[in-house]
Amino acid sequence: MFCLPLAGRSGTVRFPLRRDALSDIFRSTMKNIITVLFLGAVWGFFEATLGGLLHVLNVPLTGQVMTAIGAGIMFFALSRGTTISGLIAISAVAASFKFFDVFLFGFPVTHIKILNPAQAILMQGLSFAVCARFINPLSSVLKSRVIFAFSFAFLSLALFNVLSYYLVGYKPAFEISNLLAFAKLNLPICTLLVICALYISELAGSVRLTLSPFMQGAASALLVAAAIITRHFVA
Repeated sequence: MFCLPLAGRSGTVRFPLRRDALSDIFRSTMKNIITVLFLGAVWGFFEATLGGLLHVLNVPLTGQVMTAIGAGIMFFALSRGTTISGLIAISAVAASFKFFDVFLFGFPVTHIKILNPAQAILMQGLSFAVCARFINPLSSVLKSRVIFAFSFAFLSLALFNVLSYYLVGYKPAFEISNLLAFAKLNLPICTLLVICALYISELAGSVRLTLSPFMQGAASALLVAAAIITRHFVA
């Protein structure tokens, strides 16, 4: 057994911290880490497969569709007890899938086709986490979810455009036509899609399907392999 100091009236006293308590803490931490990796892999898989296919087909508003999918996954994670910092970690795992293209197609790490979508996913995770600190997306009140969806969509799209311009060097980000499209089309549609994603995610969360940490880890590995294979053909 271990002991930790505890200040009291009679000075410093000690109380036992049993090995089984430390073991419980370790298991809980590992479970949270595996859940983050699993949900990040699910998001990354969608980005590498569905997102890649939509881009190849030049489907309009692909970015807004993928943003809504990311929001749905983060909502699911939050509803299952994932912390705010865990949401950002999930987006980081998903963003890492974009770097598979370095090995698959020989792109440099700084290529716009890698940095731009990767930073977009990271900004979505950051935006969701920030908005969730002030507006509860788990609220069943429609007004709260609409406000959350609008705030998330605005912040994630705005940060994406700013970083596209200053980090990646995508000059059209601040052209008048793009700014007008942002206000009149991208933002309203993204908000609507995010609202739908929140409710779909809530419905999915109501199905009490629980995967063990081992199953989540195995599924994560399969998703990585599937994403790499699919990405090889969808580029």
